[in-house]
Amino acid sequence: MRKSTEAHRIYGFRERLLLAPQIHRLKRLRNALVSRLYTRRPAENLDAVRAELGDVHDENLLFVVAFNLPWAIDLMIRSTRRHMPEWRLVIVDNSNDPDARAEITEICRAAGVPRLALPRNPEWSPNRSHGLALNWTWTNLIRPLRPKHFGFIDHDCFPIRPSRQLARLADRPFDGLKIAPERVVGAWYLWAGYMFFDTARIGDRDLDFNHDQVLRLDTAGRNWTKLYRDFDGPELDLLTPANATLAMPDGSGAVEVLCIDDTVVHVGGASYRGEGELRAPREAVRAVVEASLV
Repeated sequence: MRKSTEAHRIYGFRERLLLAPQIHRLKRLRNALVSRLYTRRPAENLDAVRAELGDVHDENLLFVVAFNLPWAIDLMIRSTRRHMPEWRLVIVDNSNDPDARAEITEICRAAGVPRLALPRNPEWSPNRSHGLALNWTWTNLIRPLRPKHFGFIDHDCFPIRPSRQLARLADRPFDGLKIAPERVVGAWYLWAGYMFFDTARIGDRDLDFNHDQVLRLDTAGRNWTKLYRDFDGPELDLLTPANATLAMPDGSGAVEVLCIDDTVVHVGGASYRGEGELRAPREAVRAVVEASLV
């Protein structure tokens, strides 16, 4: 695979006048420092989770970052068991609501699913908080354990049909939903809510799941520089966004939601959208997922 040419972001005159390029570089450095400090914080049950997982060199680990939604974790456990049995699920709890943490703990305990309680996250921004959670997981679980494959899927992104991810990883070092932002030349990233990696083929790279302000790449966008650009090329044939129209279970209409590889549906923003905005996609997705489990 060819190495891509240098990427750059197109800044307008007003952005340059306001020193946006320099500010974005400073923010990128700030986020790198915060991430380095955060990944050194201990988790209360890290040793217990590592012991529970054991030797995973021949296993495929699927990580879900939980955030205050016990119903989503319950549905995730049941849907991945049905449609992704070749992946071993691990819940990484980034919740800041103590009641939600307690309920998620009980759901995982009853289901026999490993659940790691992340240290308190210092970020208020959803994408920065998510990026820190991913970096902590990479640094303290994935990198030392080195599973055969590993992946991340959003806590409100549910499989409804058998997964094709292992077959796709046989042909590429990583896979997922490719996002190429506007006003950026030569760069893209895998959406943090659906990305998978072959550990051996990515080697000993120091991955970074923060976003990249300079290149306008959202959560996990720093991996363009760390990994993706060295494998860039049409032969990767990564997944692209598509929508699915789902009927409301009460017959009141239909909603469009993100659908990935025709096997996964995404509620979208389930942790921070208002109840009125969230109700329709949440109920439509839950109905489709529950129907797939019958």
